[in-house]
Amino acid sequence: MIGAPVGASPAAAASASPIAAVPATTLVAPLRNATTEQRITQLEASVRAAPKNGSIWLMLGSAYVRRAYETADPAYYPLAENALGRAGTVLS
Repeated sequence: MIGAPVGASPAAAASASPIAAVPATTLVAPLRNATTEQRITQLEASVRAAPKNGSIWLMLGSAYVRRAYETADPAYYPLAENALGRAGTVLS
């Protein structure tokens, strides 16, 4: 568990970092049939709700890269860089 002491029990780990303990799949509605634009909207809402969840930041960064590819709009790359950087900060 991220943010918990090494060797801590699952209960102690959950209390050490309650936001990080929530699985990303719980915070992100099922997105299988969503467009990339819809995924980005949902993921942006999810990171506002749980800014310390690195998994959501990773998914958001990936969605921005995909959107840049789909639209040929390089403006999404700095957004991806920021989201992936935040993921690295949160997960480290």
